[in-house]
Amino acid sequence: MAILLLLLVVVIIQAVLAVRVFRQFLRVASMRRIPASTAPAPFSIAVIVPVLNEERRLPAMLQALLAEAGTVPEITEILIVDGGSIDGTRKVVMAAAALDARVKFIDASPVPMTAVGKAWGLQQGAAAARADWLLTLDADTIVAPGLTRALAAFVHAEKIDALSVATQQSCAGWLQSMLHPAFLTTLVYRFGPPGYATRDPRRVMANGQCFFAARAVLAETDAIGSALASLCEDITIARTLAKAGHAVGFYETDVPVVVQMYGSAQEVWANWPRSLVMRDHHAGGVALLPLAQVVMLQAAPLPLLLLALIGGWPLWFLLVQAVLLVSRIGVLAGVNGSYARRDASFWLSPLLDMLVALRLLAAQFQRRLVWRGRVYVRGRDGTITAVSDRPD
Repeated sequence: MAILLLLLVVVIIQAVLAVRVFRQFLRVASMRRIPASTAPAPFSIAVIVPVLNEERRLPAMLQALLAEAGTVPEITEILIVDGGSIDGTRKVVMAAAALDARVKFIDASPVPMTAVGKAWGLQQGAAAARADWLLTLDADTIVAPGLTRALAAFVHAEKIDALSVATQQSCAGWLQSMLHPAFLTTLVYRFGPPGYATRDPRRVMANGQCFFAARAVLAETDAIGSALASLCEDITIARTLAKAGHAVGFYETDVPVVVQMYGSAQEVWANWPRSLVMRDHHAGGVALLPLAQVVMLQAAPLPLLLLALIGGWPLWFLLVQAVLLVSRIGVLAGVNGSYARRDASFWLSPLLDMLVALRLLAAQFQRRLVWRGRVYVRGRDGTITAVSDRPD
């Protein structure tokens, strides 16, 4: 009797959470994509790329960016903002500057101990930029020709103040091809699929790998400044804009934008949860409800289904878990288009869901984090309360 009661409680919890997720998925019918466009942008655009020791990844990124800029005179500035590289990053930038005078190297070092490096680089780049709109890219982001005009046409038509692109990911090896989509799918279970704009900070999504916003709006809200002590600067910037009443969008695009976030599965496991939990001063404390959706709807159905089969549990419980597992496979098929390169092991990613859910849960409570050579200590409200150099 006790086991039946426990199973009933589990199913009721899953049903309540499923309603929340289903409401997010109801927006799918109205989802938008950013179409390609050849129309000249009605405003000037500055590209800002914060870097730190990116000698290896920056050449391919700049090659693609210069090919794009070569056909888009509305790109008036390409600002590479360096946070104190000790490799050949500056030499790579100078070589690109010799090919295109719009490329500028900005030495933003040293990064203050009270700031996270990327947000500091964005702030220094935005301060130096003179264009109307800012396109911020990561050093591992490869843009296809036509991206900037597509983004410009879309924000002009939709009358939104900022958006980011759901980039296509590139995974190296079979283990990363399993692990990365398990992490990525947690975003779908928490926020729904991309394709919308919102002024609700609780629903806002963002991707700092490719972010596009009006410079005046960023300055008016001090959105970048609000993210200086955030380990998820893209989300913090988007939440600040939304709280100020500006529409912030998150979309897939018909013009490919490809990113290889991490070089290995080990890097994905160690580093992505740092930002993926999205704890900042807007969110405050631990966000347990979205995590419950991940645990109960994404991660739990497979092991519960196996236990139900082994233990001879009631058919109704088995059927509920089977439906949720089929839904999980459907979500996996939906995120398949988010990958430019992956192994066939991608389809086995649900096997890692429970490990990923537990990793995110642990990251929610993690206070000491190491990133890019520094130790960050997160306060209970999600803010960074102390920053120090990493000890040798």
